[in-house]
Amino acid sequence: MRNIVLKIIKKHKKGISLNEISTLLKDIDEKKIKRTILNLVEKNKIVKQKSLYFLEEQLNLFKVEILKDFSGFLIAKNLKDCSTILIAKKFSKGALVGDIAIAKEVIYKPKKKPVIKRLKEGKIEKIIKESAKPFTGIVLKKQGKMFIKPDDFSKSLFKIRKSEENSVAVYDKVVAKIFKRNRKYEETVCTILKNFNNSKKASNCVDAMLFSQGVSSSFPEEVIKESKKVKNKINKDLKNRLDLTEKIIFTIDGKTAKDLDDAVSVEKFKEYYILGVHIADVSHFVEPFGFIDNEAKKRGTSIYCANKVIPMLPKELSCDLCSLNPNEKKLCFSVFLKIGFDGKLLEYSFKKTIISSKIKGVYEEINDLLEKKEKSEYFKKYEKFIPTINVMVELYRILKEKKKKRNAVEIETKESILKLDENENVVSVEEKKNGVSEEIIEEFMIFSNSAVAEFAKKNKLPFIFRIQPAPKQEKVESLKEILKKLNIPHKNLNKKIKPKNLEDILEKYKKTNLFYILNKNILNCMEKAEYSEKQIGHFGLALKNYSHFTSPIRRYPDLFIHRILSEYIFNKKNIVYIKTKYKKYIKKVAKTSSAAEKKAMLIERTSLDCFKAEFLKGKIGEKFKGRISSIIDRGIFVMLENTIEGFVSLKELHNSFYFENNIKFVSKKLATSYEIGQEVEVILINLNISLGKIDFKFEN
Repeated sequence: MRNIVLKIIKKHKKGISLNEISTLLKDIDEKKIKRTILNLVEKNKIVKQKSLYFLEEQLNLFKVEILKDFSGFLIAKNLKDCSTILIAKKFSKGALVGDIAIAKEVIYKPKKKPVIKRLKEGKIEKIIKESAKPFTGIVLKKQGKMFIKPDDFSKSLFKIRKSEENSVAVYDKVVAKIFKRNRKYEETVCTILKNFNNSKKASNCVDAMLFSQGVSSSFPEEVIKESKKVKNKINKDLKNRLDLTEKIIFTIDGKTAKDLDDAVSVEKFKEYYILGVHIADVSHFVEPFGFIDNEAKKRGTSIYCANKVIPMLPKELSCDLCSLNPNEKKLCFSVFLKIGFDGKLLEYSFKKTIISSKIKGVYEEINDLLEKKEKSEYFKKYEKFIPTINVMVELYRILKEKKKKRNAVEIETKESILKLDENENVVSVEEKKNGVSEEIIEEFMIFSNSAVAEFAKKNKLPFIFRIQPAPKQEKVESLKEILKKLNIPHKNLNKKIKPKNLEDILEKYKKTNLFYILNKNILNCMEKAEYSEKQIGHFGLALKNYSHFTSPIRRYPDLFIHRILSEYIFNKKNIVYIKTKYKKYIKKVAKTSSAAEKKAMLIERTSLDCFKAEFLKGKIGEKFKGRISSIIDRGIFVMLENTIEGFVSLKELHNSFYFENNIKFVSKKLATSYEIGQEVEVILINLNISLGKIDFKFEN
């Protein structure tokens, strides 16, 4: 009946009434026709205007999702073609971020041709799905009444329910949700879900953000109960494992790391090396589809905030049972890689093993040891392991050279290290300096991850791969425009772009001032890496096969593929069995894990920003040295020597400056310019700890 009614409405482009539809369907009960039409309206399959019924497309209507709120308009996405739609607030009907609505295009007929192409503008006709998303904000007082100023949910102030006004104070950081909507935004009322108190304390702001995102450090009761039971599995199947407890195997991690999920061993023979990468056998303890597994799948990844870790697995597993702590027998899933002196992978094999890590290696300590040798303060701690460490360095250099020859794209990024006191106040902010030991572990993990992906592809296993597509053509064209303006040759940047084309540019200009501009714009050109059931390779690493195998304590895809590999290699299950059991879940796990990773990265970055802003509290008016890290049409980002980044707004520049070629600000009047990589001095003029935002101005 629904299809019949839809076909009738489709034929009548100028609309059709209920009576007319009933006349055409005279043999069908009119009540049934009416129920069908009401159902189609409720499901937003048809639209009623006055007394006539239409399909959406007949009225030039389309569904939109509200993405962002600016002061005078909303930004929405057309769900049909993904184009960007602007909606003036006067046409919004009170729509909020996250709402799904039906909109109609607003057609403007300018008297003369506009200089720049306008974005399509729309008018909300009907809100069909209201967002119930919680949002963070700050409590303010205006004309004696209490309001919430949302952080990014809306630019409007929302009233607080009268019954809750006394439960909050001005400048409190809160999480709230809409209680009562109104087309006039200033009349919209919200209810407070939780008060985190003073918004000028970074830890409060981070806790509010985590709460609003549904992220918790604690686990459901059923997960904790199951975690305590799995300890008994430590003695299961020990007879079937390769005992490596006497071998020199150890972990290398950061000083504060507690979830140690990878250890390494290296041996050198006459014509080759044997690299052992020993990964915590988490899948041995976590049953598929159990409480722990479902919670881990939901979380997707551990989140590392500036002041805390929100683990994917309960601490009974992540910091104890599965963590490769020194001098404890641990169950591992090991891959052994036979590598020639030219860096070529000759053979690989997989074993279920028992190891006992001989020492908890620390990056900073091993770097100091490699630099100072016997003079290092850590020489005695590592003395027994120096021969092994030297072989590691030797193999690392071979793999690094191999990586260089395949032209992996070496983009430079700056990371931060924050030190907090017992009250979660920032004591220092420094640039994280990666030494040889960090690079050793990185290269060993990349090599083993690639071998695992190669094995899965060769044996046609249903699998989750780590992929990075080649840059999109429009991004390549944007990069070419910038290179053209910089007079840099770019003839090889075409539809079949290769990592070598980008790496050659970076390598050629590495020791010039242009490197900063090129590094930033090539980074912007690259696609985000993600998880996929399809193996298309990893563009940045210049690898045809790649996966994530080495961190099952903190990444769900690693845990998931451990299960598949175990079924095939050790349980001797055939491909048909494995596909039947796992294939239907793989696409969903890849998609949800990619989304979880993206969410975690945003939380981690925002967390750092809040604490960095707090570190500068009390320093308004002080001068700092920095370097221009990025330029957009609205202003200039400056990164200080300690990696704290702030923004110089266009309004802080002399009015003679203009944005030239999308790469720099120029003032002919002042005979000066600002471009990426330039060293500058700035003055701190404003802080917003709650949002993690820092504002500078140039000294002159």
